[in-house]
Order: sequence, then C-alpha cells, then structure tokens
Amino acid sequence: MSTVPVPLTVNVADTLSRLELTDRDILLRLKNTEDSTVERKSANDYRDCLKTAVVFSNSLPVDDPGIIFVGVRNDGTVEDNSNMESLQKKVSAEIGKVYPPIYPQMKAVKDAGGKEFLIVIVRGSAERPHFSGPSYIRDGTQTMEASE
Repeated sequence: MSTVPVPLTVNVADTLSRLELTDRDILLRLKNTEDSTVERKSANDYRDCLKTAVVFSNSLPVDDPGIIFVGVRNDGTVEDNSNMESLQKKVSAEIGKVYPPIYPQMKAVKDAGGKEFLIVIVRGSAERPHFSGPSYIRDGTQTMEASE
C-alpha cells in the first residue's frame, strides 16, 4: 500500500500579511527600550504576563507580534533562572486564564552569556476583545458575571 502526498495549499495573502520574527529579531529587542510591542518581566512577576498578553491581543494589529521577555529585568539583563520548565508552566497557566483563549508561542532562549529566559510571543487577535477575568453585568440590583 502506497501513500500519495497531499499538497499543502498556502494563501499567499495570508503569509505576506503575517509578520514573522527570527531569533535574531527577538534577541535584538531584548536590550532595546520597551515599547508598544515589547515588555519585560522578572521571573517573580510572571503573573503580570496575563495582563500584558491581554493588552497585546486586544491592541496590536491582527497577527502582529508582541514579545514578553520573562526572567529579564527592565534594563534587559537576564536573571539567573534555574528552572525554565517550571517558569513556562506557570506562565502558560496564567495566560490560560484569558477568555476567549489566545495561543501564544513560548520558547526558552539563551543570551550570549548562556543564561536562559523565556519569550512569549502574543499576536494581535481577530477574536478580540479578550479578558483576563470575568466580565460583569447589572441585573436589577445585582452585579453578576456575564455569560458568553
């Protein structure tokens, strides 16, 4: 029994409009000043990634990338991060709280000195708005969580 390869179809318009980041692009942004597409968080502040992920999803043009550097100080220096797997799980759990869900790319990277840090790439979303917690409505005299 032989298998016949199935050709992949690629929409050229989609690939041209999506901004891709190389490892070099990412490392260049590590030391640059924070801006509307770059945020740095220390490993201890990983919970703040939730808020930043929501902001990038809601604010950036659809499919444009925002980068969250985790385990990196505000001046761009990488902290001594000993357990990258644990940090990835924690960040993933925090971002997993976003509704509707977003699907960031995460990757452990080493700087020139061999120190590891985490990058989280969050793209502007067509499914916006996203929330980092429940949304509320008023029903008469009661405040209630909004349904979908």
